[in-house]
Amino acid sequence: MINQTQKIVLTLISVLILTVLSFFQFHDFFFNSLITPQLDGVNLVSTSILPQQQSFLSFIMVLALIPILLLMSDIIVQYKKLFSFTITLLSILICGILFMSFHLQVLKANYLSIPEISEEIQNSMSTSNIHAERYLGIGFLLGAIIPTTIFHLISKKRKS
Repeated sequence: MINQTQKIVLTLISVLILTVLSFFQFHDFFFNSLITPQLDGVNLVSTSILPQQQSFLSFIMVLALIPILLLMSDIIVQYKKLFSFTITLLSILICGILFMSFHLQVLKANYLSIPEISEEIQNSMSTSNIHAERYLGIGFLLGAIIPTTIFHLISKKRKS
């Protein structure tokens, strides 16, 4: 098994790698692949550069949070099997994507429910109002808490 110091070093390396990858692939991956297809039919408008930069930095921090959540889960549960660790990782990713997707669908439904005033005036949504990275982060947190709690209770039950 890997000792605690090695786990922390691997976590820091993973955080660094995810930070660099998300820094260079932010717009292509996050915005074009995850957000835009779910908001099909919504006229997105960029009104300011500052909210875009905040969203960019938030997304980087949210992705860098994944290895930290896994380390915290491993410290609490002390995984002995790769299967449990993999279930936790998949839970984190799936919950994050589900939370973000649900939020985007609510935004789209709200946008499409706004009646058109006239053909000359188009309804639009500012990209600064999407906040998808926040919901992705909340999903990641919930996705880490649920399996960690379950595996912790199972391991506690086995010890009793």
